[in-house]
Amino acid sequence: MILVWDELTQASYGSGLLPFRVFCDKEVMREESQAPTSHALLSDFVKSLAGAYSGNTINNYLAGVQVWHILNGLP
Repeated sequence: MILVWDELTQASYGSGLLPFRVFCDKEVMREESQAPTSHALLSDFVKSLAGAYSGNTINNYLAGVQVWHILNGLP
């Protein structure tokens, strides 16, 4: 599935997933709680980014989390 996206898109989504994983590690979230992720966890993640990142960057980070779920067949 990852092969359908061009290299730039893959890199963008990959770099977007990293802040989410760092946030989860910082919050000591068990891996089972990270995927499939909950609306509450995504909301907390966005709140942690607000004010430090642009809306466009936050959207890209969320897209990375979404692609991670798609590639792993998660809801």
